[in-house]
Amino acid sequence: MTTGKSQHPKAQPPIPAGIRDVAKAAGVSATTVSHALSGKGRVPPATVEKVKAAVENLRYRPNPNARALKNKRSGVLVLAIPELEGTLTGSDFGFFMRVIAGASVAALKMGSVLAVASAGETATGSLGDVPYDGAIIADPVPNDLRVDVVESRRAPIVTIGRIPGDDRYPWVDNDHADAVRMVLDELVSRGAERPALLTLNEETGATSYYADVLRGYSSWCADHGIRPVVATSIAGDAKSARAGARRLLRRKVRPDAIHAVIDELARAVDIVAREQHLRIPQDVSLSSLSVTPGTDSELPVLRIAIDPEEQGRRAVEALEALVDGRRDVDNVIVPVKLVDGRA
Repeated sequence: MTTGKSQHPKAQPPIPAGIRDVAKAAGVSATTVSHALSGKGRVPPATVEKVKAAVENLRYRPNPNARALKNKRSGVLVLAIPELEGTLTGSDFGFFMRVIAGASVAALKMGSVLAVASAGETATGSLGDVPYDGAIIADPVPNDLRVDVVESRRAPIVTIGRIPGDDRYPWVDNDHADAVRMVLDELVSRGAERPALLTLNEETGATSYYADVLRGYSSWCADHGIRPVVATSIAGDAKSARAGARRLLRRKVRPDAIHAVIDELARAVDIVAREQHLRIPQDVSLSSLSVTPGTDSELPVLRIAIDPEEQGRRAVEALEALVDGRRDVDNVIVPVKLVDGRA
């Protein structure tokens, strides 16, 4: 007599492959598998390839809980961004959101979770008593409080962008000096003869990015026998940005090209140019950094396109290597490319 319920036993989910299954398939010990996957020890390349093939065939995934217990890890990485109030620009927010997206995915793939905190939260806020294995410091500045706090907990540090004058920690960055030289060469190829720079002042633009751009621009001018023309503004201040653009466009010998370090400054140049009945790019060529392609201003601007997601991913990989005990972690330069925004 049936009861209306299925008489077939419920299918059981397959048991995930373990490290011993991988070892058996590769014909090695479990210890060798562990060393091959972690990079520790001296495992012959041919053996590493056999282990990787077995991992792929069995779809083996390390147990993050077991890994954390074995290595006395919390399984938490911190991404410490600057304070969200004050001098941050829209470009900054776009950059950090993309960094967070790339770093979060990378951390999960490596068996960790990513906690995001501002400078104040890193020191005294919700992360004050939370254990974490290491921290990524985004856009560090000299004497950065975030670095001091993480160091006090003896946790490894990787930075996105470099700490000016401090090379103690591995970093992930773009070669912004070379990128500016590249964009200036392109502007000259389009007919520019007097390129100028619109950047932030030293107080609100204290990160290595602004220093690198200025260095790249200055060295390019020296190489080409051109007198540098630089105007500065205050980060997050639209009025100051327009004032900086006016200082350039009202010069007796007006620049025929301007490189703006962020999109907000490029928009300021466009506003002031229209005030003076100048056309972009016909009368003034314009270039800028591209942080968020979907929201960058729709101007005919030659852009230096960076990849914040890749920076986040590479920073997590470097931090995981430090947490696992490696000391030979290299700095990483993420390539950029030029994007033609001419109408």
